[in-house]
Amino acid sequence: MGKAQATAIIYCRTSTKSQRDEKTIDAQVAWAKDATKRDGVKLIPYGPKNDGWVIDNGVSGSLLDGREFQRLIDAVEGGRVRPDYLYAYSLSRLARQDRTSNDKAKRIKSRIDAACIVGVLGAYGIKVRDESGTNDPNTIAYDVKESVSTEEFRGIRDKTMRGKARVLGKNVIATGGRPPYGYARVPVNGDRKNGTTYGPHPVDAGRFKQLMDWYVAGGVCNAARKATAAKWLSPRGAKTWYPSTVQQILKNIRVYLGEATRSIDGRTFSVTYPPLLDLKTYAAITRRLKERTLKHRTTLLSTGFTDCACGSHIHGHRSQTTRRFFLVCGRRGPDGSRRESCGSVREDMLASKLWEAVVARLVQIREHEKVVTSSNDPYAPQLDAARGRLGDVQEQIDRIVALYAEGTIDKTALDRNSEKIRGQKAALQADVERLERARDAHARKKLGEESVQARVQTVLRKLKRGRVPLEGQRQVLRDLLQGERVIVTWKTGREAHLTVTLPAFGDLPPVTLRTDCDVTTQLHGISRDALDEVYQTEDVAEDVEPQNDARTA
Repeated sequence: MGKAQATAIIYCRTSTKSQRDEKTIDAQVAWAKDATKRDGVKLIPYGPKNDGWVIDNGVSGSLLDGREFQRLIDAVEGGRVRPDYLYAYSLSRLARQDRTSNDKAKRIKSRIDAACIVGVLGAYGIKVRDESGTNDPNTIAYDVKESVSTEEFRGIRDKTMRGKARVLGKNVIATGGRPPYGYARVPVNGDRKNGTTYGPHPVDAGRFKQLMDWYVAGGVCNAARKATAAKWLSPRGAKTWYPSTVQQILKNIRVYLGEATRSIDGRTFSVTYPPLLDLKTYAAITRRLKERTLKHRTTLLSTGFTDCACGSHIHGHRSQTTRRFFLVCGRRGPDGSRRESCGSVREDMLASKLWEAVVARLVQIREHEKVVTSSNDPYAPQLDAARGRLGDVQEQIDRIVALYAEGTIDKTALDRNSEKIRGQKAALQADVERLERARDAHARKKLGEESVQARVQTVLRKLKRGRVPLEGQRQVLRDLLQGERVIVTWKTGREAHLTVTLPAFGDLPPVTLRTDCDVTTQLHGISRDALDEVYQTEDVAEDVEPQNDARTA
């Protein structure tokens, strides 16, 4: 009686989407076909196509979740399938222990999944056949070989990360894929051997700027509708633009300021290239983006703007008995109950005190001449000094080159001195770039503050003529906060009260106001007369038309 033919299942896997797109799995498939044919094994009917093949194309091997291989392990453990051999190009294709992730839970789960694979295969006597031969999961040799494959991967990753860090340090884009819409990849210094960076696309750069103008004017639907009407191709080459297409561009809007940052093993690198957005347009876009984070038809002044001192958001809640709105701290206990909530307050009471604090802050901004009129560049002296030092180093390099040309020093002395000075020049250049980035960030922040200051007089004039509507109040509060939140602190007991903390604005520090005390005694720089003057209702004609910025959030 002849020996029964051995049975097998083939498993192939690639780790990334780029490997899937480049069809690198074809090499594993070709090896598996040759190996099973050479060994004379029989593929048992299993897998998505019931042909004995299990493939995970573009799936990480650090975890079992989401892999077709997980179904195979479950089937083996459940007794539904029992091959003699499992063919895989390498043991690393079955599992890879994650030893680099910052997520400790993921690293623990990765080791558990790897042990589960080895345990199931070993318990049911399934041997693994790879390019080096047959491996028994029950032997120490298998454990050693698996550890070696994991270390090899770690070494490859470290080498790859070092290579990317070296490339990024040369101001070169070190990532693949499609560039942001409006940009094209261009060779550095005209030679692709030096790497590539981003440059304005000859057609899409202008279209991107127009698209952002449409977005600021009417939102994502308006921008998508007009781009489609103009018969532009979308970033994916489609003829129709959808609101989600514009939103995907807006998610990465900071890259259009001409700088992209990347962190590798704790080090942050910045790559600069020509910007497609100026600071004024960028401020208008971010302002519009913040408006979308709030409800469109809110009926409360504080919605989306207030947090409790404990860190929880404050939510509006309508009483079923009194039909009044209350503002409640959203803090919950471990069981999900509100027993640990810091408290609640009637919304109309807090809203009146909050608006009073906002008006007082506006008066303080108006009276604080330094904030309103300041246009100094605090980084100019530092930048001038840094650029001066950089110029001195460049002069030293020029002198050394001149001495070498005259024959005063030899090639060895030239290289020794040049290497030392080039290190100094690189450090000074990095310092200049850091200061330039800080100055740009300061300019963007200042631009947002000045846009608020320009509206302060209009708002105060409108207060003289009567009550500002809710939409206008929310717009003023949004401008004043600049993306920050109002912090409310609850005080219970006999002297129950609330304190409201407004964030810093320009040179004015944060201010905390008690709702049971006069605001002028707590806010530096304003008087009761100045505040009363704002609330006096007068029949005056405004000499400046107010800006139409009172939009709902």
